[in-house]
Amino acid sequence: MRGVIRFFLSMACVACTLGAQAEKREAHPARPTLSADRQRRFNYFFHEGVRLRLAEDYSRAYYCLQHCLEIDPYSADALYEMAVYNLYVLGRDSLGFEQLRYAASLEPKNPDMLEMLARQYLEQERPEEAVKCLEQIVLLQPKRSDLFSALSRLYAQAGDSKRALASLERQELIEGKSLELSLGKFVLLKSMKKVKQAFAEMEELSRENPHDLNIPLVMADLYLDEGQEEKALQLMDRVERESPRYPQLQMTRMKYYERKGQNSMVSALCDSMVFSPDVDGQMRLSLVQMRMNELAAKSDSLTDAMRYQRRVAERFPDPNLYALSARFLVQHGGSSDSLLVELHHLVNLDPTNEMALGTLLSYYMSKDSLAAAEEICLKGINALPADLRFSFYMGAIHSQRGHSGEAVDVLKAGIGRAAGETRPEMLSDAYALMGDCYYQMEQHVEAFAAYDSSLVYNPNNVLCLNNYAYFLSLRGERLEKAEQMSYIAIKQEPLNKTYLDTYAWVLYLEENYSMAKFYIDRVVSPLSSDEELLADPTLSPDVIRHAAAIYEANGQEERAGHLRQLALKKEEGKDAQETDNNQNEETKE
Repeated sequence: MRGVIRFFLSMACVACTLGAQAEKREAHPARPTLSADRQRRFNYFFHEGVRLRLAEDYSRAYYCLQHCLEIDPYSADALYEMAVYNLYVLGRDSLGFEQLRYAASLEPKNPDMLEMLARQYLEQERPEEAVKCLEQIVLLQPKRSDLFSALSRLYAQAGDSKRALASLERQELIEGKSLELSLGKFVLLKSMKKVKQAFAEMEELSRENPHDLNIPLVMADLYLDEGQEEKALQLMDRVERESPRYPQLQMTRMKYYERKGQNSMVSALCDSMVFSPDVDGQMRLSLVQMRMNELAAKSDSLTDAMRYQRRVAERFPDPNLYALSARFLVQHGGSSDSLLVELHHLVNLDPTNEMALGTLLSYYMSKDSLAAAEEICLKGINALPADLRFSFYMGAIHSQRGHSGEAVDVLKAGIGRAAGETRPEMLSDAYALMGDCYYQMEQHVEAFAAYDSSLVYNPNNVLCLNNYAYFLSLRGERLEKAEQMSYIAIKQEPLNKTYLDTYAWVLYLEENYSMAKFYIDRVVSPLSSDEELLADPTLSPDVIRHAAAIYEANGQEERAGHLRQLALKKEEGKDAQETDNNQNEETKE
């Protein structure tokens, strides 16, 4: 404990030291020369601090770096390392930023410090300061093209098109001409009202790359945007002469016909591209989505749109087409049945599609369609063995059917395969379910061990806390632990009658009768009529018997006797209902 206190005191000391340094920052005092012994100590602790930080031993790394600053408060390297620690490990942004800024002021020619400082300024939405840092780095590293790209964006955001253009030209000198850079220059020149010069830039790019058909088509798009249709058509004709089936050409023609209001031509071109083997999968998806939206807009039904998708999918069996149709149905309010069909098609083509498997599983579990859910679980376990969800729900299905042993086997295997990135909450739920199954099998030691594992991964797993506490109370074991767990459960869900009943029952077993009555009254309310208590589905006969025992312990024998009769009556009604349900199931078979 004392070590922890020292750690936080040292953190406070460094913060105070930094504040004092910040006040002196403008003066930039001359850095004192360290003695050979102090320099050796500094070097040792600095390298050890960096090593420990990289090894994620953060507390010891902090001590080392702190000691470095005690030896040399004006070490830019130590301040920089401490800044990295505070910014990216502790999340102490203001402290880390001040350390970084001070380090950069001590070593204004260090590009790494300046670049990180620029990043911090951008995160703080201070672009002017970021620009100053980047301009300093450019002087130090004039051949870094990424710096000119970043500066161009920042200049453009500030409305300084001239400097933004100059930065792109510097980038072009380093990288050479490219479509991306020329388009950037085109946009900037247009913003400067230099339209002719903007098109001249694109024409020069086209002359230098005569075999790149994308460039004239991009130029055609730009001419269409400017209303210069004749020049756009000339460029399209040129591409058609060289490659009549070039997919991007049809896209540009679609844009042309769309501008002319010739929607039938747009649809015809779109269809020809969708069914062309020359079109890549991503472009086909975009076009199919466009046509499906168009067909849906023309009709009150989604039938035509889905029929169109089916025609395409039969010709090009791509799982992405079924993912597209599934999203389309969700966005347009399609029926659940139609969505299920698309998801099943998707899983058949792509058995590892996590989205489709997860959606199907959630749907079938919500509908209590256990056979269908089991089929999805099996597919998920085979295709994605490290995904614990499918083993968990398979275990839940076995448990619901009363096959506790099979449930335990599935859960054990699933936990063993679970990948390192499995959420702790999912592991906790799996262990909690395993504990329930073990208890049903009367393997109490194994059950309680599983519950303990569950709470390691998620100490607030409310279902585990309640069940663990209740089963301990049934065995009269570790009642103090049971009370603590049950109390955590009702603090999280104070209106849950099951959890309140558990807490009241544990208090009763601890002979705290008055408090037990206080909590059981929130479950079996004395203000409720017999009819209301009998009709309440959250009240089992056992819960009402608990209330009877608690009332008897508080000296209210008459109320206790009445509740016992009520529990018996509810039990008889439950048995009759189960008999009816069994008869109905037999009739269905």
